Amino acid sequence: MQLQGKGVNLNRSNYLSITLTGESSGCIIIWNVLPLLNATKETDSAVPKMLCQMDNHFACVNCVRWSQNGTFLASAGDDKLIMIWR
Repeated sequence: MQLQGKGVNLNRSNYLSITLTGESSGCIIIWNVLPLLNATKETDSAVPKMLCQMDNHFACVNCVRWSQNGTFLASAGDDKLIMIWR
């Protein structure tokens, strides 16, 4: 799975170790949750915690969801926009 133009390649094997947040600033962040599950990885500076930040919404992002097959990401916000990411 790849978010075009963001330089992020999310491998299917890592799919269960990531989560999404929508922020009041209008950005979407993809987080690596593996450091939360493994104390060694939490303190390892080589393990990224934030994988990607996308700043395309103009207002608070209220909802972010992966598609069922994990290919797309949908986001919706107070700016009355729905964005589909691939």
